[in-house]
Amino acid sequence: MKIKMLLVFWGLTFMCGCETDSLFRSYRFFQRQQYDKAEGHFTYYLTHTEDRDDNKEYRAAGYCWRGLSRSALKKHEEAISDYKEALLRVPDCFYASFNLGVELLILKRYGESVDSFRIAWAGIQKANRGELDNSKLWNRNTLNLDSEFCFQYFGMLLLRMRDIDGIKVLLEDLKRLSLKITLIKFCPMISVAHL
Repeated sequence: MKIKMLLVFWGLTFMCGCETDSLFRSYRFFQRQQYDKAEGHFTYYLTHTEDRDDNKEYRAAGYCWRGLSRSALKKHEEAISDYKEALLRVPDCFYASFNLGVELLILKRYGESVDSFRIAWAGIQKANRGELDNSKLWNRNTLNLDSEFCFQYFGMLLLRMRDIDGIKVLLEDLKRLSLKITLIKFCPMISVAHL
């Protein structure tokens, strides 16, 4: 009887771990730049694992990584739908909103792209205040680098659209945040904002 219970417990533990193992196995294909295999494995993970509340962040990560794989394969519309799916599961997912903004920028859908970067920037502000520390989708160690990328894309897009007020707000937000972003790269944006 004890052996039977032990086998059942071990089997359940193994099955629960398979979901995340499948996700990380898929990620390894992405790291090796085998994007077609990564897309297939992420699709398998997303279609063959149960959609439960306790794994919503892992599933959102699966959608984000499949979106990145599809983006590398130039399947931009499919990548956009993956990022939107991730945001349905985890609305504060910085990576999904940031990558969605990048995809929309690639497709020259500037208005939608600005909205996505605005959401991503709001996520950075939440993370900076410590509101997202419990998330599996937020890496506290890369906050400055992620913030810099978002600041670059968002700021340059606002500059391209000649949204001076938006640039001023972005720079004011930057002052309030305790981030180390190199402003040298943004001299044109800063000089325009101070007109």
